[in-house]
Amino acid sequence: TDGQLIRVLDLRSREIVGTVDFGKGVRPHRPVFGPINGLLYVTTELENSVTIINPVNLKIIGSIPTGSPQSHMLAITHDGTRGYTANVNPGSVSVLDLLAKRLLITIPVATISGWPKNPSGRPSLSASRSPPTTAGPSRPTRPSCASSSSTPRRIA
Repeated sequence: TDGQLIRVLDLRSREIVGTVDFGKGVRPHRPVFGPINGLLYVTTELENSVTIINPVNLKIIGSIPTGSPQSHMLAITHDGTRGYTANVNPGSVSVLDLLAKRLLITIPVATISGWPKNPSGRPSLSASRSPPTTAGPSRPTRPSCASSSSTPRRIA
């Protein structure tokens, strides 16, 4: 589903004790507490953002644009100043200034097909739903530009 709600559970009683209602489907993922301010940060895929929630009253108090579709996972630095989202479809990472609530930069890390961008020729690893492949300096494996097929071809 597109996820409109986050439910808060009391683990001892196994009861729902609260709800965050986004008002529409936003596909929330990866809630993370800010290490300094204690706020809850949640990626909201369909909004291309990270939503900020007050965990005391469960109210949405802001959002930070990620600049990319499908911002799926989130990591926050130990000092709580930066956030990093993994953006599924574009294969990128968004770097966020959590204090200023703004996008700093989007870093491309892979193409949509899961091929790593590594111009140095060093071996790379990439996660994708395609069959696993590796690339190395002696015989790099890359998708063919001449074909619409996603089948890799060896380049001599």
